[in-house]
Amino acid sequence: MSHARRGPRRSGRAHPPEDDATLAAAAERLSRDVLELVRRELERARPEALASLRRAGLGTLTLTAAAVCGALAVLSAHEAALAALERSMPRRCAATALGAGYAVCGAGLAWWGRRQLHEVRTASQQALDQVREGPPFRE
Repeated sequence: MSHARRGPRRSGRAHPPEDDATLAAAAERLSRDVLELVRRELERARPEALASLRRAGLGTLTLTAAAVCGALAVLSAHEAALAALERSMPRRCAATALGAGYAVCGAGLAWWGRRQLHEVRTASQQALDQVREGPPFRE
């Protein structure tokens, strides 16, 4: 049985040196072109990004101001409730009753919020399971 090679004999190199130089030059041009394209796209997107950042900053500032106003409103409501309770009971009892009311409301809200998050987690897990299973096959 003969094991003759077919086709031209090749040296250990994959390409002649001229091809390597041409390939290197093409890769360098491609690299420069991609870099220039990315640079141009970034410059084009810069005004939009800055405008978005300004809007986000203004929104954050507005929400912060709203939180401060909300805290002041809660403090004012607390003072009014405390003053109203003090008319019918000693100051310490009024403060204790108000604190207990806040504790009960806080516990109830925490329970409700945890329940909501658990429901969202369950729904998200079900959706993820459906995505992993893929679409049902129709026959």
